[in-house]
Amino acid sequence: MALIKEDSQFTRDAVAKQGVKYQDIMKTVKTLREKNGGVISRSAENMYDALLKYGIDFTEQAKNGKLDPVIGRGA
Repeated sequence: MALIKEDSQFTRDAVAKQGVKYQDIMKTVKTLREKNGGVISRSAENMYDALLKYGIDFTEQAKNGKLDPVIGRGA
């Protein structure tokens, strides 16, 4: 979903060329979630935010000067 919404390099344009809108895909995803029944796990909804929870935003860290310099590369 993030690629379809944010990727200006390829995905967003490729999907748009097919005449598909982000809202249509989101509606389909919601329909599939409803169709597949209730949530089995107590924490299943939290799994949708796994990237935010377990990922590292290197761009944000670089903006804040929190990344170690790369060995052999000049500033």
